[in-house]
This record gives sequence, structure tokens and C-alpha cells, in this order.
Amino acid sequence: MTLFLAITGTKDDGIVPVMDAHGAMKKLESELKSSPKVKTIVYDGAKHSFDGFGERIVKDVIDFVKS
Repeated sequence: MTLFLAITGTKDDGIVPVMDAHGAMKKLESELKSSPKVKTIVYDGAKHSFDGFGERIVKDVIDFVKS
């Protein structure tokens, strides 16, 4: 069983030049619709490095694994 958790930010320079971060996560969800568990998260203001978002990432990953 493959589970997917994808996290990005609204200032991710790997995504935002191509498309809106929220739109990118919706597209990813639609591509992974056959997977049993998919969750996407967009952090407002986060860059690709996620500087300043470490604690939030840890919490979201733990919550995802536990659910």
C-alpha cells in the first residue's frame, strides 16, 4: 500500500513559477486518486526550504502517519 503526503508552500520556487501551489496540490491529488491515502498541505508563506516551518512539518507528518 502506498501512502502519499505532499507538502509545499506558496513561495516554493520549484512550483510557483509554473503554477499556483494550491492548484499544483489539487493536480497531484487527482493524479494519485487510485492511492488509498493522499494528503496535500500548502503552507502560506513557505519557501522550498521550509525555513521556519520545521515544527509544523513534524506535527503534520506525525498526524498523517497516525491517521
